[in-house]
This record gives sequence, C-alpha cells and structure tokens, in this order.
Amino acid sequence: MHVELQAILGMYVGQSESNLHDLFEKARENKPCVIFIDELDAMGGSRNNMRQHHDRMLVNQLLLELDGLQSFNEGVFVIGATNTPWYLDSALRRPGRFNHLIFVPPPEEAERETILGLKLAGKPTDGLDLTRIAKETKHFSGADLEQLVKDAVEDALERTLETGDIQPINQDDMRKSAKGRKATTLEWFATAKNYATFSDVNNDYQIVLDYMKATGLK
Repeated sequence: MHVELQAILGMYVGQSESNLHDLFEKARENKPCVIFIDELDAMGGSRNNMRQHHDRMLVNQLLLELDGLQSFNEGVFVIGATNTPWYLDSALRRPGRFNHLIFVPPPEEAERETILGLKLAGKPTDGLDLTRIAKETKHFSGADLEQLVKDAVEDALERTLETGDIQPINQDDMRKSAKGRKATTLEWFATAKNYATFSDVNNDYQIVLDYMKATGLK
C-alpha cells in the first residue's frame, strides 16, 4: 500500500486524521500488509516547527496509529521515505516506530547507465554511448538523470523544428546536458554532513559520512 500526502489531506478539520485512520484500518483488515509512506517529513515533520494546529494533529494521529492502545498492528509493516530525516518529529524516531534508518545512496555507474537507457526508451537516438555518460554523471540521482534526458530531448526537438525532419538524440546532446547540470545530491550531502557532525547524538548518520569519505565527497 503506497501512501502519498495528497491521499490523506482533507479540506475540513479532522478529515485528514480520519483519512489516515481509515488507511491504517484497511491495512489491518488486509494484513499481512506493508504501508509505504512517501515524503514522510510532510506528514510527520517536527511539531515544534508547525504553526497550524491541524498539522500537529496529523502527526499525533500518525503516532497513535503506529503504536496507540487501539492500534492492532501485528502483521502491518510501515515504511517511510524522506530526503530530510532530520526534520522528522523526534517522537517518530522512538523505539517501535521509525527507529531504523536505511541510507539509500545515489545510483552507481552501472545503475545510472540502466536508468538512462530506461528514460531514453522509445525515443529516437543516434550513436549514444551511455557508458560514457554514466561515468560523467557521478552522484546524479534518478531525478537528475531524468532531467538530463529531458534537456537532451529539448535540444533534439529544436533541431527538428529548424530542419523539418525528426532529429535523433545524439551524444553531443547528452554530454551538453550533463555538463550543464550539477548533481542535486551534492547539496543534500552538505546538509547531511552538517547534521551528522553536530547533531547526530546516536550516530544514525555515520553511514552517510562513511559513504562521503569512500566516494571523495567533502
């Protein structure tokens, strides 16, 4: 069961909490079940930073569903994904809730080549060397690679409009796109490093520091 924030939020007071409760009830009725909450920080961000009462109430409801007295969650596994785990409410990180962090690094070279191939599937191409492009896009995320392909497509479309004939995406298009972008993960790593260095009392983010050291990130 994949949960996105827009599927939970409602227009009226209390509706969001009710939607979240109904979702967990449905999972309990169909257990064993896995609930995957995307962008967990948007639903379970720190209540200290929330000005709106209804935002805090949604976090409270999530906490209740995870381990409240009325929550029968045996056989229900809850997984959350976020790019900003340091913004999560501290109560969500207590034992029995989201107490295990898994670091998912950017795709490696072979994985980047595969992603590029998938994003280019069905598009006219000519003489592409995706292995070379993969080498030149170190630390690029999947979203970065998708945007790289979109940029290359736009260049090919411009030539198509100029010539009147369909122009395939070529190596120059891909290399130009790659050189015109920086990996968005670099900013994330800079933030994560600061948090891991100064605020990580439980060494939850040591794996991030180890990855940065191993890959030459500063």
